[in-house]
Amino acid sequence: MYHLIEQGLNSAQRAAVCQLKNCVVSAGAGSGKTFVLARRYAYLVIEKNIPVENILTLTFTNKAAAEMYQRIYKTLVEITTQANTGSDSHIRAQRAVADFHKARIQTIDSYCGTIVRRASRFYGIRPDFTIDQEEVARLTRTKAVPYVLKHRENKALQCLLQTGRIEDLAENLFVDSYVNHSNIANPADFSQFENAQRTEIKETWSNIVPNITENAQTVMSRCDTALSLKHEPATLAQLDAYFANSTSPTAKSMVEELLLWVTEIYAVYKLTLPRANSKKELAAVADGTSYRQNLLDVRDAYFDLTALVTYICNYPYIREVFPLIKEFHNLCDIKKRVS
Repeated sequence: MYHLIEQGLNSAQRAAVCQLKNCVVSAGAGSGKTFVLARRYAYLVIEKNIPVENILTLTFTNKAAAEMYQRIYKTLVEITTQANTGSDSHIRAQRAVADFHKARIQTIDSYCGTIVRRASRFYGIRPDFTIDQEEVARLTRTKAVPYVLKHRENKALQCLLQTGRIEDLAENLFVDSYVNHSNIANPADFSQFENAQRTEIKETWSNIVPNITENAQTVMSRCDTALSLKHEPATLAQLDAYFANSTSPTAKSMVEELLLWVTEIYAVYKLTLPRANSKKELAAVADGTSYRQNLLDVRDAYFDLTALVTYICNYPYIREVFPLIKEFHNLCDIKKRVS
Protein backbone atom coordinates (compact mmCIF):
# COMPACT_ATOMS: atom_id res chain seq x y z
CA MET A 1 0.00 0.00 0.00
CA TYR A 2 1.25 3.50 -0.80
CA HIS A 3 2.83 4.93 2.35
CA LEU A 4 0.71 8.11 2.50
CA ILE A 5 -2.51 6.07 2.40
CA GLU A 6 -1.28 3.79 5.17
CA GLN A 7 0.11 6.58 7.34
CA GLY A 8 -1.76 7.02 10.64
CA LEU A 9 -3.92 3.89 10.31
CA ASN A 10 -4.12 1.32 13.09
CA SER A 11 -4.61 -2.35 12.29
CA ALA A 12 -8.42 -2.21 12.39
CA GLN A 13 -8.54 0.92 10.24
CA ARG A 14 -6.08 -0.60 7.76
CA ALA A 15 -8.30 -3.66 7.44
CA ALA A 16 -11.29 -1.42 6.67
CA VAL A 17 -9.34 0.56 4.07
CA CYS A 18 -8.17 -2.57 2.24
CA GLN A 19 -11.45 -4.49 2.45
CA LEU A 20 -12.82 -5.31 -1.02
CA LYS A 21 -15.98 -7.07 0.18
CA ASN A 22 -19.01 -5.67 1.98
CA CYS A 23 -18.12 -4.56 5.47
CA VAL A 24 -19.47 -2.41 8.29
CA VAL A 25 -17.30 0.01 10.25
CA SER A 26 -18.87 0.75 13.63
CA ALA A 27 -17.27 3.46 15.76
CA GLY A 28 -18.24 6.41 17.93
CA ALA A 29 -18.24 10.09 17.05
CA GLY A 30 -14.78 11.56 16.53
CA SER A 31 -13.11 8.15 16.19
CA GLY A 32 -11.88 8.72 12.64
CA LYS A 33 -14.55 7.20 10.38
CA THR A 34 -14.28 10.05 7.85
CA PHE A 35 -10.48 9.73 7.91
CA VAL A 36 -10.72 5.99 7.19
CA LEU A 37 -13.26 6.48 4.39
CA ALA A 38 -11.06 9.09 2.71
CA ARG A 39 -8.08 6.73 2.84
CA ARG A 40 -10.22 3.88 1.51
CA TYR A 41 -11.23 6.07 -1.41
CA ALA A 42 -7.58 6.88 -2.13
CA TYR A 43 -6.72 3.17 -1.83
CA LEU A 44 -9.28 2.27 -4.51
CA VAL A 45 -7.93 5.01 -6.81
CA ILE A 46 -4.20 4.51 -6.28
CA GLU A 47 -3.87 0.80 -5.53
CA LYS A 48 -6.80 -0.61 -7.53
CA ASN A 49 -6.74 1.94 -10.38
CA ILE A 50 -10.49 2.65 -10.17
CA PRO A 51 -11.60 5.93 -11.81
CA VAL A 52 -13.31 8.40 -9.46
CA GLU A 53 -16.53 8.31 -11.51
CA ASN A 54 -16.85 4.58 -10.74
CA ILE A 55 -16.76 5.03 -6.95
CA LEU A 56 -20.05 5.85 -5.23
CA THR A 57 -19.70 7.56 -1.83
CA LEU A 58 -22.88 8.27 0.10
CA THR A 59 -23.52 10.22 3.30
CA PHE A 60 -26.64 11.30 5.16
CA THR A 61 -26.30 15.09 5.18
CA ASN A 62 -25.08 17.83 2.85
CA LYS A 63 -22.58 18.93 5.49
CA ALA A 64 -21.09 15.44 5.70
CA ALA A 65 -20.96 15.18 1.91
CA ALA A 66 -19.10 18.50 1.64
CA GLU A 67 -16.64 17.46 4.34
CA MET A 68 -16.07 14.11 2.66
CA TYR A 69 -15.51 15.76 -0.72
CA GLN A 70 -12.89 18.10 0.72
CA ARG A 71 -11.15 15.38 2.73
CA ILE A 72 -10.85 12.99 -0.23
CA TYR A 73 -9.73 15.71 -2.63
CA LYS A 74 -7.07 16.91 -0.19
CA THR A 75 -5.77 13.35 0.25
CA LEU A 76 -5.43 12.86 -3.51
CA VAL A 77 -3.70 16.24 -3.94
CA GLU A 78 -1.18 15.31 -1.20
CA ILE A 79 -0.35 12.12 -3.08
CA THR A 80 0.28 14.04 -6.32
CA THR A 81 2.75 16.32 -4.54
CA GLN A 82 4.60 13.57 -2.66
CA ALA A 83 4.61 10.62 -5.05
CA ASN A 84 7.56 10.12 -7.40
CA THR A 85 6.93 11.84 -10.72
CA GLY A 86 5.98 9.29 -13.36
CA SER A 87 5.14 6.55 -10.88
CA ASP A 88 1.83 4.73 -11.07
CA SER A 89 0.73 6.40 -7.82
CA HIS A 90 1.55 9.86 -9.19
CA ILE A 91 -0.17 9.29 -12.55
CA ARG A 92 -3.32 7.82 -10.97
CA ALA A 93 -3.54 10.57 -8.34
CA GLN A 94 -3.11 13.28 -11.02
CA ARG A 95 -5.83 11.72 -13.15
CA ALA A 96 -8.15 11.49 -10.13
CA VAL A 97 -7.60 15.16 -9.22
CA ALA A 98 -8.20 16.23 -12.84
CA ASP A 99 -11.40 14.17 -13.03
CA PHE A 100 -12.60 14.89 -9.52
CA HIS A 101 -15.51 16.93 -10.83
CA LYS A 102 -16.93 13.57 -11.92
CA ALA A 103 -16.73 12.13 -8.41
CA ARG A 104 -20.04 10.91 -6.99
CA ILE A 105 -19.83 11.99 -3.37
CA GLN A 106 -23.35 12.91 -2.36
CA THR A 107 -26.19 12.38 0.07
CA ILE A 108 -28.45 9.36 -0.16
CA ASP A 109 -31.35 11.67 -1.02
CA SER A 110 -29.38 13.26 -3.85
CA TYR A 111 -28.33 9.89 -5.26
CA CYS A 112 -31.89 8.56 -5.14
CA GLY A 113 -33.08 11.74 -6.85
CA THR A 114 -30.59 11.10 -9.66
CA ILE A 115 -31.93 7.58 -10.14
CA VAL A 116 -35.53 8.78 -10.22
CA ARG A 117 -34.74 11.50 -12.76
CA ARG A 118 -33.04 9.04 -15.08
CA ALA A 119 -35.98 6.63 -14.86
CA SER A 120 -38.77 9.15 -14.33
CA ARG A 121 -40.81 7.74 -17.23
CA PHE A 122 -41.21 4.50 -15.29
CA TYR A 123 -42.59 6.35 -12.24
CA GLY A 124 -45.04 8.60 -14.05
CA ILE A 125 -43.38 11.87 -12.98
CA ARG A 126 -41.59 14.69 -14.79
CA PRO A 127 -37.78 14.44 -14.91
CA ASP A 128 -37.44 18.09 -13.84
CA PHE A 129 -39.09 17.53 -10.46
CA THR A 130 -37.61 19.27 -7.41
CA ILE A 131 -37.26 18.21 -3.80
CA ASP A 132 -38.72 21.09 -1.83
CA GLN A 133 -38.92 20.65 1.93
CA GLU A 134 -40.10 24.23 2.35
CA GLU A 135 -43.10 23.57 0.12
CA VAL A 136 -43.87 20.36 2.03
CA ALA A 137 -43.72 22.32 5.28
CA ARG A 138 -46.00 25.01 3.86
CA LEU A 139 -48.58 22.48 2.67
CA THR A 140 -48.43 20.74 6.04
CA ARG A 141 -48.98 23.98 7.94
CA THR A 142 -52.08 24.80 5.92
CA LYS A 143 -53.64 21.56 7.13
CA ALA A 144 -52.35 21.48 10.73
CA VAL A 145 -54.43 24.23 12.42
CA PRO A 146 -57.71 23.17 10.75
CA TYR A 147 -56.99 19.59 11.79
CA VAL A 148 -56.47 20.61 15.44
CA LEU A 149 -59.66 22.68 15.39
CA LYS A 150 -61.58 19.76 13.92
CA HIS A 151 -60.44 17.53 16.81
CA ARG A 152 -60.50 20.16 19.55
CA GLU A 153 -62.94 18.04 21.61
CA ASN A 154 -60.31 15.32 21.90
CA LYS A 155 -59.29 15.03 25.58
CA ALA A 156 -55.59 14.69 24.77
CA LEU A 157 -55.59 17.86 22.67
CA GLN A 158 -57.60 19.70 25.31
CA CYS A 159 -54.98 18.77 27.88
CA LEU A 160 -52.14 19.98 25.63
CA LEU A 161 -53.97 23.21 24.77
CA GLN A 162 -54.12 24.18 28.44
CA THR A 163 -50.46 25.22 28.27
CA GLY A 164 -50.21 26.76 24.79
CA ARG A 165 -51.81 28.19 21.69
CA ILE A 166 -53.46 26.15 18.97
CA GLU A 167 -50.90 27.43 16.45
CA ASP A 168 -48.00 26.26 18.62
CA LEU A 169 -49.55 22.84 19.17
CA ALA A 170 -50.20 22.44 15.44
CA GLU A 171 -46.60 23.39 14.61
CA ASN A 172 -44.76 21.45 17.31
CA LEU A 173 -46.84 18.28 17.40
CA PHE A 174 -48.18 17.84 13.87
CA VAL A 175 -46.06 19.85 11.42
CA ASP A 176 -42.67 19.09 12.98
CA SER A 177 -43.38 15.38 13.37
CA TYR A 178 -44.35 15.08 9.72
CA VAL A 179 -41.76 17.32 8.08
CA ASN A 180 -38.75 16.18 10.13
CA HIS A 181 -39.56 12.64 11.21
CA SER A 182 -41.68 10.99 8.54
CA ASN A 183 -42.00 10.56 4.79
CA ILE A 184 -44.00 8.52 2.31
CA ALA A 185 -41.29 5.90 1.82
CA ASN A 186 -40.59 5.52 5.54
CA PRO A 187 -43.62 6.60 7.60
CA ALA A 188 -43.29 7.06 11.34
CA ASP A 189 -44.07 3.89 13.27
CA PHE A 190 -46.02 5.17 16.27
CA SER A 191 -46.46 1.73 17.81
CA GLN A 192 -42.69 1.36 17.84
CA PHE A 193 -42.31 4.84 19.35
CA GLU A 194 -44.77 4.03 22.12
CA ASN A 195 -43.13 0.69 22.92
CA ALA A 196 -39.69 2.31 22.98
CA GLN A 197 -40.93 5.04 25.32
CA ARG A 198 -42.45 2.54 27.73
CA THR A 199 -39.29 0.44 27.73
CA GLU A 200 -37.16 3.51 28.45
CA ILE A 201 -39.51 4.62 31.22
CA LYS A 202 -39.38 1.24 32.95
CA GLU A 203 -35.60 0.94 32.67
CA THR A 204 -35.06 4.43 34.08
CA TRP A 205 -37.68 3.81 36.77
CA SER A 206 -35.92 0.65 37.96
CA ASN A 207 -32.65 2.61 38.27
CA ILE A 208 -33.94 5.76 39.97
CA VAL A 209 -36.69 4.63 42.34
CA PRO A 210 -34.71 2.23 44.58
CA ASN A 211 -31.88 4.76 45.01
CA ILE A 212 -34.03 7.79 45.73
CA THR A 213 -36.16 5.75 48.13
CA GLU A 214 -33.14 4.53 50.07
CA ASN A 215 -31.57 7.99 50.21
CA ALA A 216 -34.85 9.59 51.25
CA GLN A 217 -35.34 7.07 54.07
CA THR A 218 -31.79 7.69 55.30
CA VAL A 219 -32.37 11.46 55.34
CA MET A 220 -35.73 11.05 57.10
CA SER A 221 -34.11 8.97 59.83
CA ARG A 222 -31.69 11.79 60.63
CA CYS A 223 -33.59 15.00 59.96
CA ASP A 224 -35.15 17.11 62.71
CA THR A 225 -38.54 17.15 60.96
CA ALA A 226 -40.85 14.19 61.48
CA LEU A 227 -40.95 12.69 57.99
CA SER A 228 -41.63 9.18 56.75
CA LEU A 229 -42.55 7.30 53.60
CA LYS A 230 -46.09 6.07 54.17
CA HIS A 231 -46.80 5.36 50.52
CA GLU A 232 -45.17 3.14 47.91
CA PRO A 233 -43.90 3.82 44.38
CA ALA A 234 -45.26 1.72 41.53
CA THR A 235 -43.55 -1.59 40.82
CA LEU A 236 -42.58 -2.63 37.30
CA ALA A 237 -45.44 -5.13 37.29
CA GLN A 238 -47.86 -2.34 38.22
CA LEU A 239 -46.46 -0.16 35.43
CA ASP A 240 -46.95 -2.98 32.92
CA ALA A 241 -50.55 -3.38 34.03
CA TYR A 242 -51.06 0.38 33.90
CA PHE A 243 -49.65 0.68 30.38
CA ALA A 244 -51.92 -2.16 29.28
CA ASN A 245 -55.05 -0.51 30.76
CA SER A 246 -54.55 3.00 32.11
CA THR A 247 -58.26 3.65 32.70
CA SER A 248 -59.04 0.80 35.10
CA PRO A 249 -59.85 1.47 38.78
CA THR A 250 -56.59 -0.30 39.71
CA ALA A 251 -54.64 2.01 37.43
CA LYS A 252 -56.24 5.10 38.92
CA SER A 253 -55.43 3.87 42.45
CA MET A 254 -51.83 3.29 41.44
CA VAL A 255 -51.52 6.85 40.14
CA GLU A 256 -53.03 8.28 43.34
CA GLU A 257 -50.60 6.26 45.46
CA LEU A 258 -47.71 7.30 43.23
CA LEU A 259 -48.52 11.00 43.57
CA LEU A 260 -48.70 10.71 47.36
CA TRP A 261 -45.33 8.99 47.40
CA VAL A 262 -43.78 11.70 45.21
CA THR A 263 -45.19 14.33 47.58
CA GLU A 264 -43.31 12.62 50.44
CA ILE A 265 -40.11 12.57 48.39
CA TYR A 266 -40.62 16.28 47.67
CA ALA A 267 -40.74 16.98 51.40
CA VAL A 268 -37.23 15.52 51.61
CA TYR A 269 -36.12 17.46 48.57
CA LYS A 270 -37.08 20.76 50.29
CA LEU A 271 -35.03 20.12 53.42
CA THR A 272 -32.21 22.53 54.14
CA LEU A 273 -28.84 21.24 53.06
CA PRO A 274 -26.48 21.21 56.08
CA ARG A 275 -22.94 22.52 55.90
CA ALA A 276 -20.21 19.97 55.52
CA ASN A 277 -18.91 20.74 59.03
CA SER A 278 -22.28 20.87 60.80
CA LYS A 279 -22.91 18.70 63.86
CA LYS A 280 -25.56 16.69 62.01
CA GLU A 281 -23.22 15.92 59.14
CA LEU A 282 -20.27 15.13 61.37
CA ALA A 283 -22.45 12.74 63.37
CA ALA A 284 -23.61 11.02 60.19
CA VAL A 285 -20.05 10.69 58.94
CA ALA A 286 -19.05 9.18 62.25
CA ASP A 287 -21.68 6.46 61.66
CA GLY A 288 -20.30 5.74 58.22
CA THR A 289 -22.95 7.69 56.27
CA SER A 290 -23.39 11.22 54.93
CA TYR A 291 -26.67 13.03 55.57
CA ARG A 292 -25.56 15.81 53.26
CA GLN A 293 -24.66 13.45 50.41
CA ASN A 294 -27.89 11.48 50.81
CA LEU A 295 -29.88 14.71 50.53
CA LEU A 296 -27.84 15.81 47.50
CA ASP A 297 -28.56 12.45 45.85
CA VAL A 298 -32.28 12.94 46.45
CA ARG A 299 -32.12 16.39 44.91
CA ASP A 300 -30.12 15.18 41.91
CA ALA A 301 -32.59 12.42 41.15
CA TYR A 302 -35.77 14.33 41.92
CA PHE A 303 -36.16 16.10 38.57
CA ASP A 304 -35.64 12.86 36.64
CA LEU A 305 -38.23 11.28 38.92
CA THR A 306 -40.79 14.01 38.30
CA ALA A 307 -40.24 13.68 34.54
CA LEU A 308 -41.02 9.96 34.78
CA VAL A 309 -44.08 10.57 36.93
CA THR A 310 -45.33 13.25 34.53
CA TYR A 311 -45.11 10.78 31.66
CA ILE A 312 -46.88 8.06 33.65
CA CYS A 313 -49.70 10.34 34.77
CA ASN A 314 -50.20 11.70 31.25
CA TYR A 315 -49.84 8.35 29.51
CA PRO A 316 -53.57 8.05 28.70
CA TYR A 317 -53.33 11.35 26.81
CA ILE A 318 -50.07 10.36 25.12
CA ARG A 319 -51.62 7.11 23.95
CA GLU A 320 -54.67 8.94 22.66
CA VAL A 321 -52.73 11.53 20.67
CA PHE A 322 -50.68 9.03 18.63
CA PRO A 323 -53.63 7.98 16.39
CA LEU A 324 -54.34 11.65 15.70
CA ILE A 325 -50.77 12.29 14.56
CA LYS A 326 -50.83 9.15 12.42
CA GLU A 327 -54.10 10.20 10.77
CA PHE A 328 -52.68 13.68 10.12
CA HIS A 329 -49.57 12.18 8.52
CA ASN A 330 -51.75 10.04 6.24
CA LEU A 331 -53.68 13.12 5.13
CA CYS A 332 -50.41 14.92 4.37
CA ASP A 333 -49.13 11.93 2.39
CA ILE A 334 -52.25 12.06 0.22
CA LYS A 335 -51.75 15.80 -0.32
CA LYS A 336 -48.08 15.31 -1.14
CA ARG A 337 -48.84 12.62 -3.74
CA VAL A 338 -51.21 14.83 -5.70
CA SER A 339 -49.25 18.08 -5.39
